[in-house]
Amino acid sequence: MMDANQRWDVPEAVEWMSKLAEFKPLWIEEPTSPDDILGHATTSEALAPLGIGVATGEQQPAFISVPVCPHAGGVGLCELVQHLIIFDFISVSASLTNRMCEYVDHLHEHFKYPVIIKNASYMPPKEAGYSTEMKEESVKKHQYPDGEVWKKLLAAQGN
Repeated sequence: MMDANQRWDVPEAVEWMSKLAEFKPLWIEEPTSPDDILGHATTSEALAPLGIGVATGEQQPAFISVPVCPHAGGVGLCELVQHLIIFDFISVSASLTNRMCEYVDHLHEHFKYPVIIKNASYMPPKEAGYSTEMKEESVKKHQYPDGEVWKKLLAAQGN
């Protein structure tokens, strides 16, 4: 997976991903503006023969105020998916071959029991559960739309 963070236009996205195709990325996330639905479709069609998908929609809920999973604890999902890897290893595959997981090396300060990586290996939580419980002060501060962070962002946009 690669994430362009909405930095490219369609020709740039196709050009860069064509050059990066040798690394066999599964998809490119939001190569163009979140509003550029036709651009994402065009990019997707151009990259399909290379086996590269296009993932998008992460930013769209903000425009129509629809609560979706990533906007209702998305940071927690990043923590949770790392814990699910151990389930795969113990209960499903019993193998590390072809296994990978993105590790986001920030935002851990918002969790009571954050994920720990040592020597490029996931360390299982010592506490029971999935260790995705957020600190109450972080939840209050970042809660949409009434949290301090969102109020400042919305005020800056004139909303």
